Amino acid sequence: MKKRIGVVAILLVALALSACATAPYTGRSQYITMSADEEIKHGLAASGKILSSEPIERDTARAARVAQIGQRIARVAEQPELPWAFYVIAGPEVNAFALPGGKVFVYTGLIEFVDDRDNELAVVIGHEIAHIMARHAAERVSQQRTVSIGGALLGIVVGVASAAATGDFKLGQDVQNVFYSLADIGILLPYSRIQETEADHIGAILMAKAGYDPRASVTLWKKMAAENTGGRRRIALLSTHPLDETRIADLERMMPEALTYYRSDEK
Repeated sequence: MKKRIGVVAILLVALALSACATAPYTGRSQYITMSADEEIKHGLAASGKILSSEPIERDTARAARVAQIGQRIARVAEQPELPWAFYVIAGPEVNAFALPGGKVFVYTGLIEFVDDRDNELAVVIGHEIAHIMARHAAERVSQQRTVSIGGALLGIVVGVASAAATGDFKLGQDVQNVFYSLADIGILLPYSRIQETEADHIGAILMAKAGYDPRASVTLWKKMAAENTGGRRRIALLSTHPLDETRIADLERMMPEALTYYRSDEK
């Protein structure tokens, strides 16, 4: 049985080594098995569904503003091969999200929250562009696929060994379920928080390169954290991210680097 588990481990390590990538600016090693073409294809399919089912604002001042800021930041991301597009969804949520392939969606609730502060809107759009630039969606899918394969193989190996010894295959399913739970807690969720922090980091640099003041990221998240305190308003954008105080501290720590890219006369 130990020999079989060792074979599974060797296969997973070989798969990991063959899928190494590096995140821009941060230099973090990434595990990505999905091709860029496949990633873009999935993103286009998902964005098509959203565009056909959500109330998209078109030909409005808000839509033009989001597109202008988005395209300005996308240019400094230096990925012209991506079909960048920026959309506004009419809805009260203080939220935004990105899909692979260069599609960014911003809710009107967020636009109203930042009011006329372009720097604050650039914080959120830069963050979403950073997710796309660093291929975070492909990284998550790659991790999930590998965890799924690893759990299935481990379950089969343990199940076969258990069945040979006791005639009962059920132990393999139990081990598989435990493996998935541990992987979720120990790998998938921590990496999700790592990606959010990394998107803050890269996003601050991108907005600075585009001529927006990256210090607005600290003021914006402080403002959102205050709104999220005491149940005054639930900020959807904060729901899957690091703790507010951790996020703000991380942004303050990385701000000197972001400011080296900032030229206020470009604004």
